[in-house]
Amino acid sequence: MLEMTCEEHDRLAAQSQFLTHTIGRILSEMEVEPTPIDTKGFQKLVQVKESSVKDSFDLFSGLFIHNRFARQQMKNLEVALEKTKEKLQERSKELQDPIISKF
Repeated sequence: MLEMTCEEHDRLAAQSQFLTHTIGRILSEMEVEPTPIDTKGFQKLVQVKESSVKDSFDLFSGLFIHNRFARQQMKNLEVALEKTKEKLQERSKELQDPIISKF
């Protein structure tokens, strides 16, 4: 047991539990499954997916509905995904630029 305020508990739970369950549910929606060439990191992602979907959707939705910090975590995840996509698109443009590819 750790002593903390309710607000601190909810902030940490949104950061750890809600984010973990969200990633697991996303991976489930993507139908991610083990492959013969899995890296250790991918194996851990499959484990996150499998453990998340073992919990009820009621638990997952409860983490979202009853924790005001969960919405911000969802926004943070969306922003991070967009930033990552933008970086990949920029890199793709750089590699396709004939001037850059000469160097």
